[in-house]
Amino acid sequence: MTKARLAALACCLISLPSFAQDWARKDLEKSPRHQEWIDVAGGGRTLKVFLVHPEAKGKTPAVLIIHENMGLTDWVRDLADQLAAAGYLAVAPEPTGPIWRRPSSSTVHRPTT
Repeated sequence: MTKARLAALACCLISLPSFAQDWARKDLEKSPRHQEWIDVAGGGRTLKVFLVHPEAKGKTPAVLIIHENMGLTDWVRDLADQLAAAGYLAVAPEPTGPIWRRPSSSTVHRPTT
C-alpha cells in the first residue's frame, strides 16, 4: 500500500504545471530570436498575440499556431521559437479571453417554433 501512495504522490508532483514547463521557459530565455507580445485590435476587441521573428532578412513565410485548451503555455511559446529557428514568422494568438467565450444562453438566438 505504501508503494501505491508514493506512486500517486509522484504522479501529482510530476503533473504540477509550475514545474512541468521549466525546460521550455529556459529554452525561451536562451533564444537569440526576437519574441514579442502585440495587441491586435478589431471589432471593438483586442487580441493578444505572441510573435517570434526568424533570424532572416526580407520576407519570410508565417505559421499560425492554434494552441490547445490549456492556453498559450511556455511549451507553445517554445514551439513558436522552434518554428522561427526554422525560418518562419511564428504567430500565436491567445484566444482564451472574453472574445472567444461562448455567449450566455440568454443571448443565443433560438428560432421560435
